[in-house]
Amino acid sequence: MLPGTDSPVCTLLVRSQYSGKDEAVSLVLMTEPSLATDDQRILDFAARRSRAYKCPFFLTWNLRDTILWCTPKPGRPSSRDYLKKLRDYPDLYEISTAEDQIVSELTKLKVLERGRDILGDLEKLVKDEALELVDIDATYFVGRLVDAVHSLFPLVSKS
Repeated sequence: MLPGTDSPVCTLLVRSQYSGKDEAVSLVLMTEPSLATDDQRILDFAARRSRAYKCPFFLTWNLRDTILWCTPKPGRPSSRDYLKKLRDYPDLYEISTAEDQIVSELTKLKVLERGRDILGDLEKLVKDEALELVDIDATYFVGRLVDAVHSLFPLVSKS
């Protein structure tokens, strides 16, 4: 149960075995769709648990909305104004907030696909230490480098 509510919570710990290291990567806090993924109680609970497991990241997921966060350092507030949001996944509007909803097979497949997206992003964070790597335009970069050499060459040659 989430402190301060009668809502059930499920937490999952995602671990990585990359480069010979076995370490916690992310805590996934799942709630029912009626709770907002950026509710302060959820963020406090997830940040506290994530720090306890020494996870650099945590996710709040209510099957409809999903947000990937950086775990705040100890002593830092866990309010949404201070947390670093790495990704806010597109909402799955097929999931309603009603308690008696019937979920179709297509919706179940979309939720499973969201799980694959999350695991793919966590894998990128472990391997690349970033979600998206920046592509450098070689022509622009080489041009800037040549310009810098031309402007510095007279100064260096005089000295």
